[in-house]
Amino acid sequence: MTNIITVLAFIIAVITLIREIITHKKEAKRSVNKAETRLAMLSDYDIVAERTKAIETEQQENAGEHFRDETVYLNRAEAIRLNSRFFDYVNGK
Repeated sequence: MTNIITVLAFIIAVITLIREIITHKKEAKRSVNKAETRLAMLSDYDIVAERTKAIETEQQENAGEHFRDETVYLNRAEAIRLNSRFFDYVNGK
């Protein structure tokens, strides 16, 4: 009797595990599809701007005169964005 209960409990556990794995894979696929759909709806400029936003707002330790002043980096990133030939190309200028 104990062996039957053990086998049944094991079978239920395996079925539950398989269902959880399938559910997890479906959710992962759905989130990837959602991200791809969102990227497909963006223009080329928006995609480039989104992917370079981390570079523009990146905070880097500054040992110079403006120690811990973020505006120095943000102003430098904006100047690069406005004056760069790459961003001219992306903006269609």
